[in-house]
Amino acid sequence: MSEKPLLFPQQVYSPGVVQAMVRGLVNTTFNRLFFIESRREVTLVPVLRGAMHLASDYLRMFNINHQDRMLVHVEPIEVRRYFHDEDIDIELVLDIQHPEHIRNRNVVVLDDIIGTGASLHYIGDHLKKMGAATLSADVLIQMLREDKNKKFWPLDPSRRAELNTLYSHEIKVGFMAREATYVGYGMDFEGYFRDRSDICVLSDEQVKAFREKEHERELSYRTRELDATPPEKVAAQERIIQKYEDVKKRIDDVAESIYLEYKGRRLHCVVEKDEPFGMKLVESLLEIYRRSEVKVEFNIGRTPQVPDPQTPVLLISADATAETLRDQLKRQQRDVKMVSLIRKPEQQSDWSCFTYEGQGQIAGFGIGNDKYRNRDHLLELKKIE
Repeated sequence: MSEKPLLFPQQVYSPGVVQAMVRGLVNTTFNRLFFIESRREVTLVPVLRGAMHLASDYLRMFNINHQDRMLVHVEPIEVRRYFHDEDIDIELVLDIQHPEHIRNRNVVVLDDIIGTGASLHYIGDHLKKMGAATLSADVLIQMLREDKNKKFWPLDPSRRAELNTLYSHEIKVGFMAREATYVGYGMDFEGYFRDRSDICVLSDEQVKAFREKEHERELSYRTRELDATPPEKVAAQERIIQKYEDVKKRIDDVAESIYLEYKGRRLHCVVEKDEPFGMKLVESLLEIYRRSEVKVEFNIGRTPQVPDPQTPVLLISADATAETLRDQLKRQQRDVKMVSLIRKPEQQSDWSCFTYEGQGQIAGFGIGNDKYRNRDHLLELKKIE
């Protein structure tokens, strides 16, 4: 039998979701530059090598938007070493062929991940010293770090203040996700997986196991012939019942309904970790609300820490399985409601995107086992008799 691979990425965002996210970043930045600020020239600065795929798609979509109405320069830079401890210096190689495209120009930095924010700070500082007139950044992923209270937070407030001083506009982020090892779409682990068109995550166990072994073991697995015995197939019939576009539209509609219900009030969202439905719903809410009005807390299954008892609590659960926590909060006289992606007639949910009355099992978009939960559409699974 073939040896199990040490590295097996789990998809977090499908190619379609990634492309839609990049399109959103491009549209936001282009509309600000062209229509609001009346800019006709911009310099894009991709951070190599993690932002290679992002830069390629970004340029193509940017050109579709401006249709030769803007001059676009591309000046890549390379960060040779990332770090996790703020005491360690970053080695930044500035390979700017045309400094005149930075001086007195509108510069947009393209990067793959914000961790501590130190690399973006270092890059921004150098570009400012080179004379950039305005400075903004579009980033693929902002990692959320877990504190001692099991809450997830973005950048440290002091680091955010430093970035706000350097950058002329708020840094735009495609995805907000917990701290992990992400690969694909230009991001790599030990040189692997840059070529993937989706974004995946490697578990801490896989990363640790890989680093404990020789690289030759991984390479030998990749070149070894697979076992002739085919893997056991799951005896289930799959049927797509909702495509990604339909799911996204329904999520946007539900976000609009929630906004109309709580308009003018601060909202506290409780979302399960790594649940695509919860993250997409929060993204839709943030597009409607001012960011200061929405507080997001991750992890359903414990009592949310809501300082103000008058703040409405929104429990976000893809398969409407947070009834126990909702009932517990209601007994505390909390204003709490639950929103789900899909529910069955016997389940209770204040908002749901879809109702399923069939006899099969629903999977995809955060529901089901590891084989199905990362699909970007909804599936109906029925056992084959």
